[in-house]
Formats: sequence, C-alpha cells, structure tokens
Amino acid sequence: MKNGIKMLKKIENFIVNIAKLTLKIAIFLLLLVFFAVDFFIAFSITEYSFIIYGIVMVICLTSFAATFFASIRKVSYIIFAISFIIYLLMFFYYPPIVERQAIDRCFDSGSGVWDYNEHRCRADCWKWDKEHGCYKIELNSL
Repeated sequence: MKNGIKMLKKIENFIVNIAKLTLKIAIFLLLLVFFAVDFFIAFSITEYSFIIYGIVMVICLTSFAATFFASIRKVSYIIFAISFIIYLLMFFYYPPIVERQAIDRCFDSGSGVWDYNEHRCRADCWKWDKEHGCYKIELNSL
C-alpha cells in the first residue's frame, strides 16, 4: 500500500514538474517572439538609447533562460524581474522608443505619413521630407 502511494506521489510530482517546465518554455518562446518583433522596430534607428534598450532585452531573455538551471534559479529570477521592469518602463515611458513605436504604427496603418516636425501621423499628406515638410493631398471637386 505504501509503495502505491509513493508511486502516485512520484507520478503527481512528475506531472507537476512537466507542467511547470512546459509553462516556462511557453513563456520563454513568447518573450523571444515579442522581443524579436520589438527589436526590429526599435533598431531601425541606431542610437545609444536603443542599444541600451536591446541590452536590457537580452539580459531579460538570458536571465529567464537561466531560470531553467537550479543552481542559479533564485538569482536569475531576481535579475529577470529587475530587467523586465526596466524594459517595461523603457517600452512605455522612454520618449525615443515610444515615438519609434508610433512611427511604426503610422507606417503599418497605411493611413498617412509620419511628420517628424510635429511628431504625429498625418493623413492629409501623401509624402513628407525634411526639406519641404508635408506634401498635402489636394482634393479637387469634379
């Protein structure tokens, strides 16, 4: 009877460990995909602020991957939490990154062009350049 209970406990622990591992792998892959997309959006401009942003992404991803190793798990979770908080703060509040994401949304929407002087997406322009600014869309009535 005791052997049966021990065997059930082992099976239960095995299933729980597999579920934890599967969840960690899923989170790691989601982070990897999200960071890859964000990396290509942010690194279309190579400024030092974006390099720091990329370093924070790499530290965050590497520290999460290091949580798979029991010997450094606690330290890895701490480093992951700190780097993820820094990443989120930069993602939502750091002006060059927020503007770069707005530019990307403007281009993806196809509803206008980005006005670098006014820092907004303009639907009333068909083209924008530094020399002339906005080339207005002129609608002539027929």
